[in-house]
Amino acid sequence: MPIPIPPRRRAFAEDQAVLERQQANLLRWPDRKLLMLNIDSGGVQSRKVLDRFIAAERTMAPVG
Repeated sequence: MPIPIPPRRRAFAEDQAVLERQQANLLRWPDRKLLMLNIDSGGVQSRKVLDRFIAAERTMAPVG
């Protein structure tokens, strides 16, 4: 008899292959602009914030 998988794990396991492929594509083409969809406004906003932080960090003078 197979070991039962909790529903939360099962839901993630179904998406895992897709998420892994998406991550591989992000790493393969890091400079490619992502689509900004209205249904993903939280993700879009977080990416914009991270982009601003990264840009600010790149302009900082090295310490030391």
